Amino acid sequence: MSEDQRARAEAIFDALLPARDEAPGATDAGAVDYLDALLTRDPSSYYEIQGWRDLYTQALDALDVADLGREEVTAVLAKLQRGEAEGVPEGIDQKRLFTTMRNHCIEGCFADPRWHGNRDAVMWRWLGSHGPAQAFERSQAEVGHGV
Repeated sequence: MSEDQRARAEAIFDALLPARDEAPGATDAGAVDYLDALLTRDPSSYYEIQGWRDLYTQALDALDVADLGREEVTAVLAKLQRGEAEGVPEGIDQKRLFTTMRNHCIEGCFADPRWHGNRDAVMWRWLGSHGPAQAFERSQAEVGHGV
């Protein structure tokens, strides 16, 4: 992904699974890192990779959401989910795109960290998946940066 595409994917993933003061979100988990690693895999390793690459390239170029606020991105995603988003190329099934992005966001948040998402197993630790649940606390530096 280009830097611009990555920024757009980050905005989308942040809107799909936003963080709260007491819970990590897609940004905390590095879900876009998972997506980036997935899309750079050799297409021979999984049959859908090339299709996902093509889909994300076209869609992220059309969805100019990087500079929008979370509520605005959420509104764009709601339109996309209904198949009513403006500016999306005709050949893209918007509902399929929404579902694909949502699924990859969730995978990036909860997958094994060796796949480049779920940074530092933040989601597993928060849920208590591999031991007792640990409270999530956002650092003061993160709070000041609007994360």
